[in-house]
Amino acid sequence: MCRGNESYENLLDDAPQCNGFGCGTVFSLTPPASKGRSWTEAVICAFPSVQGGGARPVGGVVFGKGGSLYGTTELGGASNAGTVFALVPTTNGGAWTHQVLYEFTGEADGAEPIGTLAVGPTGTLYGTASIGGNTAGFCQDFFGCGVVFAVVP
Repeated sequence: MCRGNESYENLLDDAPQCNGFGCGTVFSLTPPASKGRSWTEAVICAFPSVQGGGARPVGGVVFGKGGSLYGTTELGGASNAGTVFALVPTTNGGAWTHQVLYEFTGEADGAEPIGTLAVGPTGTLYGTASIGGNTAGFCQDFFGCGVVFAVVP
């Protein structure tokens, strides 16, 4: 679902539903071997489309079990309400495998997760979604005030 190991410039125009700027990337930066040289950027995952497993990863990524990276996308998934994803490294150093762990519905489970996840001691992922949840009381808004969620990978 995501592409990687390409230059950023090659990824920009592939996603018209993301306004021609791509749907977001997860990348790594490697420091130079000697002082004064440039850092090296490598794209680990370039999200291809809103429909293709998520778009707009805005909260950063965290390391979890086995060296996997976990994060959220603000958009995408079946309801276009965001996703929780994992990037799993391959044993041979090749492309990372993208897995959607959860697709938000925009209902009681929330929508648009935009913060960085926290990893609990047993590997459970915790985060916040900016929309959804309670719509009663102070949050009489149709969209709700947001939720705190947990996902077990």
